[in-house]
Amino acid sequence: MGDMVLQKQKVRENVSVNAVFTAAGFAKLVTDYGSYAKKVFSNPLSPKFISASSWSCPPAGLIKFNVDAHIVVGLYISLGVVDRDENGGVLLDAVRRYAGEWEVEMAEAAAVRFGMNIDCRFNYQKIWVESDAASMVSKVDNHSMGSSPTWLIHDDIKRLDNDFDVFVISHVKRVDNSVAHLVARWVTNGSTERVCMNCFPQGLRNLAELDLQ
Repeated sequence: MGDMVLQKQKVRENVSVNAVFTAAGFAKLVTDYGSYAKKVFSNPLSPKFISASSWSCPPAGLIKFNVDAHIVVGLYISLGVVDRDENGGVLLDAVRRYAGEWEVEMAEAAAVRFGMNIDCRFNYQKIWVESDAASMVSKVDNHSMGSSPTWLIHDDIKRLDNDFDVFVISHVKRVDNSVAHLVARWVTNGSTERVCMNCFPQGLRNLAELDLQ
């Protein structure tokens, strides 16, 4: 079996749990998540913390979005999201910019929240979010709690989770998060937010294709 990723399946009332989603041999959604998490993630920030070795397509029926945050110290924070289908095709990309200065983990959590909000707009019900921020992914997956402003964003993520039939979060190495890394650095042309569908820059398409090789 390939590398495991941090994961959680959100099953709403009247939604069947008799399905197992696999993604290119490394992602497995299990119905008995509690038992699995106890064995694997009892200390998620230990040296045993495992990352996906490469980007992979989501299972059929899921939308996978990668996220990243870009911080220009003293000026702004930019959040990037890229949605892709089961064949690795890009469905949409989005970037949002905030003025000010945030801590890195707060910005990375905000990127997840931004991606979830985008997918809610387009009525995607089964989503898989992937980030290269290992600590943040672990805390979201384990429902960690705290009192800093960052935890308010974590609370938003938990609330948004209820809007989806399936919600999976995982960590991937930074080198395999290059598409979201690129989008997070896009300009917004004077707007707070920019969303693109169907027409994507050649550079983004090239990076997305490299993920499939």
